[in-house]
Amino acid sequence: MAGILDAASQSAYTDPDGGEWTYYRDHDDPSVFYVMPVPAFSTQSGVPQFHLTEYVDAKGSFLSAQLQLATLLGVPDTVARGVAGALRQQGVAAPRAQAMPFIDVEDGGAADPNRAFLSYADAGGTVSRSVQTVPSLGGSQTAVFHVDDLAEGEARFLRAYFGGDPNAGRAQVVYRLTAWARLGPLTARVRFDARAAYDYQRTYRWVR
Repeated sequence: MAGILDAASQSAYTDPDGGEWTYYRDHDDPSVFYVMPVPAFSTQSGVPQFHLTEYVDAKGSFLSAQLQLATLLGVPDTVARGVAGALRQQGVAAPRAQAMPFIDVEDGGAADPNRAFLSYADAGGTVSRSVQTVPSLGGSQTAVFHVDDLAEGEARFLRAYFGGDPNAGRAQVVYRLTAWARLGPLTARVRFDARAAYDYQRTYRWVR
């Protein structure tokens, strides 16, 4: 039954644009492979789910703003086909791509360890924030970020960055998720220090 990564099978595929994608074979079904997905905008009717709402007073002066941003994890079809082609060249007759089998891990009743993080900062060093949320833990792992009480500088930076200004600063989304994996064969070596045992017996054998 597919669903466990073969950690020793980690390989990399370079797409025609120079992007590098990590992929793994399945431990129990070598014809199945998983490509490590990357964050992208979640879209609705082809439009990214990004909303920046600004509030102004009667004179048009800035009061506050809020951001809602939805992301998901995905692998382009072209990349999955490229990995399948590479595996066929390695002798795999019918390679099949499957979504990375992430699992929901409970942490002893503590806060859910599955997280998605949104961080951004402007180029001038005056705007910086990091927020986190729990992804959907299913399907494409959709994560919805809500940021309230944005300052005017933050709103200005977000307008510029998501408007395509390459000099505005940076923003990134990072997911922390877990998948089952198995390692290859391991060799263990055990060493026993007889001198330590001898010295212990010699020193403490009369202790009551």
